[in-house]
Amino acid sequence: MSDAIVGALIGVGGVLVGTLLASGIELVKYRLSSRKQATYLAARIICILDQFIDSCVEVVAERGEEDENGMLCYSPLPHSPSFPEDLDWKSINGMLMYDILSFPNKVNLSKGAIDDYEEANGPPCDGLWAERQFEFSVLGLMAINIKERLSGKYRIPADSVERRLDPKSRLLAGKREVEVWRAERQSAHEKMWRESPPPRPSAM
Repeated sequence: MSDAIVGALIGVGGVLVGTLLASGIELVKYRLSSRKQATYLAARIICILDQFIDSCVEVVAERGEEDENGMLCYSPLPHSPSFPEDLDWKSINGMLMYDILSFPNKVNLSKGAIDDYEEANGPPCDGLWAERQFEFSVLGLMAINIKERLSGKYRIPADSVERRLDPKSRLLAGKREVEVWRAERQSAHEKMWRESPPPRPSAM
């Protein structure tokens, strides 16, 4: 093989190596940038969800206060969380992105279900506390699930206040309380119907 051919091959090889090296460097830069954007997104979303989770715990703890007419009044339900528009949503997993972006709509649907229940059953509406508590227990647990996935993937630790208050346990307890109350109520209704006398035949 002549020196000219060897030199040409070396030159082509050098170009290929240089191209691959440049591409590799750009890929590393892109991944580092994407990781930073994802971590930034996670931190912003977690802070927003923290506020919403606190609101859910407050709803679960509320039993209403009687007004001058003896009617139970409740605090307004929390607003749906609003997420910033300047986040790079493509920097995170597609399913996680969907769960975050669809979450405000789930909150609105739950609030609508509570409003429908109150309109259909009240006033007085003795089961309204249960509807509020159940819906916002579930929503709070959903928010915690999203938060745990974000904090686990991007290594954002929970603060000491959150660990002390343990909202997850309080929301789980609230959900379970309503499930037990509903089961007992259903059982009481079934017993009442079983023990009630059969209707008298109408006179001809």
